[in-house]
Amino acid sequence: MAGQAPKIRMPGLAVIIGIALLYLSSATAAVGKDYYKLLGVRRNATEAEISKAYRKKARKLHPDIAPGKEEEFKDINTAYEVLKDNEKRQQYDLYGEEGLNAGAGSQQNGNQFYQFFRQGAGGHGGGQAGGHHFTFDMNGGFFDDIFEGFGQRAHTQNRGFTFNQGGGGGHKAASLFEGTVVSDVDLKEMISSLENIRTVNIYYFYLENCPHCQEGKKPFLEFATKYNGAVQTYAINCKKHNDACEKYRIEQVPQVVAFTDKNKPLHYQKRGFAENLVGFVSQLLPSQYTEVTSRKQLDAFLFQDNKLLKVVAIIKKGAYLIHLKALAQNLAGKISFAFIRGSNQQLAQLFGKDGLTQTGVLIAIDDVDSLHGRTIDLSTAAYHDVILRLNLMQYEEQRSHGIHGNDAKYSELNARKMDNGECTEKDNQFCFVFVKFGKAKEETLNEALYKIAQKYSNDPIKIRFINAVQQAGFAEAFGISSSCLFYQNCAKFIAYRGKRRKFEIMNDELTVENVDKFINDVISGCVTLKQTVTGVPKLADVTHTEL
Repeated sequence: MAGQAPKIRMPGLAVIIGIALLYLSSATAAVGKDYYKLLGVRRNATEAEISKAYRKKARKLHPDIAPGKEEEFKDINTAYEVLKDNEKRQQYDLYGEEGLNAGAGSQQNGNQFYQFFRQGAGGHGGGQAGGHHFTFDMNGGFFDDIFEGFGQRAHTQNRGFTFNQGGGGGHKAASLFEGTVVSDVDLKEMISSLENIRTVNIYYFYLENCPHCQEGKKPFLEFATKYNGAVQTYAINCKKHNDACEKYRIEQVPQVVAFTDKNKPLHYQKRGFAENLVGFVSQLLPSQYTEVTSRKQLDAFLFQDNKLLKVVAIIKKGAYLIHLKALAQNLAGKISFAFIRGSNQQLAQLFGKDGLTQTGVLIAIDDVDSLHGRTIDLSTAAYHDVILRLNLMQYEEQRSHGIHGNDAKYSELNARKMDNGECTEKDNQFCFVFVKFGKAKEETLNEALYKIAQKYSNDPIKIRFINAVQQAGFAEAFGISSSCLFYQNCAKFIAYRGKRRKFEIMNDELTVENVDKFINDVISGCVTLKQTVTGVPKLADVTHTEL
């Protein structure tokens, strides 16, 4: 109509909405997949709602049910792994999928279960039917209702779930640990190894095509190498030995399972097992040693049950505690172990430079007074070599002790030994004491007494010496003066039975032959102990090393 302004046509509502949707879709693509949409849940969905939605999706998209939808199955697994974890979910809500990938590589971490499922479903192998089977034991587990009513390629066994693993064409499953200290075993070999658990057996269950298994190989192998011998390590390929993985209910890989008892598998559940495996294994091993924190406790240890070799372990690095625990368990009944923390420098320095270790050291005590002994550096010696050396030391120690458990070596009687019951009213054995005055003419007999003590090592006696000048109180209890002029020969040889408080002093000349005869006569009863001590024989502590 003339005179009317032309109409301006506004874009239709459908066009506006279309443009908006196009913009939103491009924005969404920029931040990656929408995990909430993949699972079909609201952004404020609860953990229970997310779990329920995942199960529903998993039933429909599993490769055994929906061939060709492996990528969709992978996506919902990734989505579920992120949204069920509060920390990852918060990061995803803030930064989207790209933010997750830039951070901790969550896509890879989220796919651990997927890798397991996909290999089980033949996703990597293809090939002919009749390949290996891999069984998930779902007994009462999270996956029971997910895999209910699966088709022909998957079936339940004892409430477990079996994947058919395509592996035709003559393909042989590779050994992940070939040529290492870790032994690859099948079910029969595993059961056999469980019949001979010395300390703890550790088994690494894996699939050779699993990226997480490959990643876990290095830290597990480092652990196995470091503790080789102390801990027995094995590996089981779940593709090749499905029966073993089914028997021990392996639901994901890699899986570490420990045994201290063949009937009690202990599944290590932490994901970061590489960092925590040492602590996990250490807690499984019993502490068959005496922890020592003071000199008094050390003395109590050194003077207990003299039939056994005494070994003091000074450990600065906690990792060497596994070696000590394994040694104490393997050598129980042969060797007594004491444990001193390397941080206890006041106690460790009593052992001289050997005690100031930066790693871990074993000291087989030869002399309880000086604390000298033969040492083994745990940081350089292989475990089997340590066992061999300790067994040899124990054999030598056994030879030096009598069948009655007495310390057959000729040594000084001191306050520390008496405090622990030696030659006191608690001691029913004969105690022969050479009372010296530090004169040169005494040395011939003093040297001979080392051999005489060895001769009587199987008799219930001890042969000791004291210095009368330093231990005047002890000498006077037997009526012996501590004063001796330079030209006099004042040395005496005493036979004493502390529990009866009876003694006898040898009257003959102090020759090697006469002392030997005197000892023999006392043991055989030809000489009886008739005199009674006037007081309680005591020794002064002249070492000044008490802590």
